[in-house]
Amino acid sequence: MIAELSRTDYAQWLGHSFGPGHPRTITQPEVDEFCSLTGDDQWIHVDRERAAASPFGSTLVPGLFLLSLLPQWITDLVRVTDDAPVLTVGYDEVRFLAPVSVPSTLRATVTLVEGETRGSRLRTRWLSEVRRDDELVLRATAVLQW
Repeated sequence: MIAELSRTDYAQWLGHSFGPGHPRTITQPEVDEFCSLTGDDQWIHVDRERAAASPFGSTLVPGLFLLSLLPQWITDLVRVTDDAPVLTVGYDEVRFLAPVSVPSTLRATVTLVEGETRGSRLRTRWLSEVRRDDELVLRATAVLQW
């Protein structure tokens, strides 16, 4: 179920956790495309044979790829009903807590931890946690404004 919130009722959601959301499987073709777009040609991400011989046993998902998926995971769980664009204005306290092998299926949980009115805008902070099974692999606070 997607929660709906707005500038006028967001306070009732403070401290509330949403999720876990739909599972998202990250595949090697996606990693290859991300690495191509960003110029991240580290062998641990793109060289399957070499990565298979590494202590990880497979290629790894780039941490920035995981971070780039947070807006999608948040919007899978929460819908803003105000008629304003929702902008990601930053991330705080980003931590990559465990390597993520390819392929991996991940799920996210988000918690609204803060909201602050700034003129006609609302700036919110969302603690975002991404897990593979029960293992926490990414924790970051997404800062969204609308």
